[in-house]
Amino acid sequence: MQSIKQFSIKVYLVALSVIAVCLIIIKFTPIEEDNYLYEYNKKIKLLEKTEAPRIIFIGGSNLAFGLNSKIIEERLNRSVVNFGLHAGIGIKYILEDALEYIKQDDVVVVTAEYGNYFSEGNGNGETLSNLMVATNFRKIELFNMHQWIELIKGFPRYAYSGYYEAIGNSIKKALGKPIYDYSKYNYIASGFNENGDEVSHYKYAGEKIYETKERVNEEVNQEFISWLNNILNKYEEKGAKVYMMPPVCTHAVFKSVYNENISMALKTINRPYLAEPSTIALPNNYNFNGGYHIDKEGAKLNSIHIADALNFLVDQKR
Repeated sequence: MQSIKQFSIKVYLVALSVIAVCLIIIKFTPIEEDNYLYEYNKKIKLLEKTEAPRIIFIGGSNLAFGLNSKIIEERLNRSVVNFGLHAGIGIKYILEDALEYIKQDDVVVVTAEYGNYFSEGNGNGETLSNLMVATNFRKIELFNMHQWIELIKGFPRYAYSGYYEAIGNSIKKALGKPIYDYSKYNYIASGFNENGDEVSHYKYAGEKIYETKERVNEEVNQEFISWLNNILNKYEEKGAKVYMMPPVCTHAVFKSVYNENISMALKTINRPYLAEPSTIALPNNYNFNGGYHIDKEGAKLNSIHIADALNFLVDQKR
């Protein structure tokens, strides 16, 4: 028994040492001052300061690129906070972090990318590493075991990319050249507006996207569904009204990453989508890049669809 205990202590100490080394390397990895994930700090400020009545959209980059908040504000007469940034963060961390700022009578609309339902919503290590540096390790205590494992797996690639980019930027500065090539789109924090919408991509042409025969046939992770229901119950305990919306994407991506198991799973916890997912997917010509990022006209159309789905909120205020 004693040997087992000693072995367990050694394993624990080794694990702590590995985590400590990872965090130190991540901490000192260079990061450009306009890094895309710095926007997370601005979005937290929006949650802190936006006055009621308000609608808070929570999800990944489908929201960052696919929401025109002004349209929804005008149609529903409520302030809008776009708390969507990057699917790689994972919906778990985002929902757990945002909970602190939820107030009585907030309307919370969750539009998580479909992959969260199959992968437990823990995000990926490279993005989580980037986020921790950009936010000065904000609420890292929220990480679960799976997220720590992802962080350990992903930090080498993040560190390599960070130092590689830093060296390249130093050379550009020494030569008097701009860090970014503004003839094409750049993922930067300064590309967001006051609501948290990414708007700098509006001036660039979108990319063509082609449909594939690949289809997701996985079963929805039931532990994730249980967790989702529990966290949203906490939102409701704070007096918020919570609704689920499908994420906007192109038809090409929708056919590849969505299956009916998601909608069925949400119905089992009495949290069905407000709109049929197929009606939220947009024609491929609205693609900006990647399939989940849509262009300016797509963002307008998606925002109209969302406002229509939430139109009952207008009646509730009368």
